[in-house]
Amino acid sequence: MPPIESYVQRYGALPVNYPDPSRVTQTDFFRYVDPTIIRWANGRSDPVVIAYGKGQGLIARPDGHPVAVFENGKIRVVWMTREQLNAALAEQKSKAWDEAARTG
Repeated sequence: MPPIESYVQRYGALPVNYPDPSRVTQTDFFRYVDPTIIRWANGRSDPVVIAYGKGQGLIARPDGHPVAVFENGKIRVVWMTREQLNAALAEQKSKAWDEAARTG
């Protein structure tokens, strides 16, 4: 994430050329969401999941995923359970498609 983070710090937006999720290997720590969602995330103030890590089981916290969130021109990493992550991904996909349909 450091190259993307430095780009966001410099320009306050996500890069247009974003890693293709189909080309990210399983050894990469984060799996990126669809590039369509990344383009949709630019200019939004609400949080958008842009990448997530492999699920992990923990002792002191609920099992879940490290999640990179883009919000107000900044990237932060949060912890989400599988249910929270799936709900966030489904909601933002629906919002992005609805917005695309309205703007044509």
